[in-house]
Amino acid sequence: QLLSALLVQQVTVLKLLGENNTSLTATVATLFLRIMLEASIKIAWIKLAPDDNALALMKSDLRSSEQLSEDMQAFASKNNIQVTSSIAAAKDWLDHEEAEIGFRQGKLKELDPRDMALAAGEDSMRLYRTFYITLSGGLHSTWSHISRYNLTRSLNPLHKAVFVPTIRCEDRDIIFFVVAAEIFDHSIKTLGGRSMQSF
Repeated sequence: QLLSALLVQQVTVLKLLGENNTSLTATVATLFLRIMLEASIKIAWIKLAPDDNALALMKSDLRSSEQLSEDMQAFASKNNIQVTSSIAAAKDWLDHEEAEIGFRQGKLKELDPRDMALAAGEDSMRLYRTFYITLSGGLHSTWSHISRYNLTRSLNPLHKAVFVPTIRCEDRDIIFFVVAAEIFDHSIKTLGGRSMQSF
């Protein structure tokens, strides 16, 4: 189930990128591609020991979801906002998952994408080294990303070429769809399918 869900998540992102070419910009595409890359690395890591690794990943993710749910409830309470149906539904879902797999018991090891890629092998590590840090720039608002896409040098000579904030009209670039296809291809090969490059 988990492998299928991760694969469908990638197909959904590919579909969004293909149908909406305004998402093929550095600011938007990097967010979508990071989702695809993490899913692909998780698929490869789970394949190493399907039962144990899938359960470990589910427990880790559920703990994170529970923390988010608690934080949202605290935020709503602090700001006198009535708890929304989505927060209540999330709590009910988490209680159901606890009954199914018991994610609240015991200590869990933090699952790091780099460690998962390293364990999964050379292809996963190549994807990690090639794309992970680059795609993380937009997600984490790193200087390497925001300086290129959210600032421009002032043309005023008195400003001495200082950077000024700008909302840039970004060019669409097909490279982002090619990268998405490369990441998806890695997932298909990991699951035993034929590489898209073989067609």
